[in-house]
Amino acid sequence: KGYVDTPKIDKIKKGKVSRGKMTSYVLMGIAAMYVIGYIVEIILDKIEVNPTMIENALFFDKSMLGYILFFVEIAVLPAIFEELLFRKVMLNGARKYGTIFAIMFTAVMFGLIHMNIPQAINAMLIGLLFAYLDIKAGSILPSVILHFINNGTQALYMINENNYQVTNLITITYIALAVI
Repeated sequence: KGYVDTPKIDKIKKGKVSRGKMTSYVLMGIAAMYVIGYIVEIILDKIEVNPTMIENALFFDKSMLGYILFFVEIAVLPAIFEELLFRKVMLNGARKYGTIFAIMFTAVMFGLIHMNIPQAINAMLIGLLFAYLDIKAGSILPSVILHFINNGTQALYMINENNYQVTNLITITYIALAVI
């Protein structure tokens, strides 16, 4: 009612999704985020753009409290509030123009709010994934979890940038989750 008919995606039932399906959506999302991040990293390297230049400027307080606040700012708050805004409010509001339009629109807007090219490209591609999974699951829970994992991983890398054992462990864990 009121939606432009688009093939298959609009036919997805609203309702509860089993924990098993939700878990599989999150694991598929981790794999897709890993691939997207890797591809964007290769492209940025080829055009000689350093994505960490801007990110590292955010991080000044080297105390334990500073690390905790940094992690909350980078991983926890965006996972909750950006997902509520983009996947709950904007995606649902834009669906009256069709589900594919809503997915594309929210992904582009999600990319644009990151306000720097390396993050914008990655955020737009991941935004496509998040919106699709949320529609498929009928819930924003997959994108909240995936957003937290994505940003949390980056925050942990930045906090431990000089500790190669920790960064290698983070990388191995992320790859293992992607493989699962």
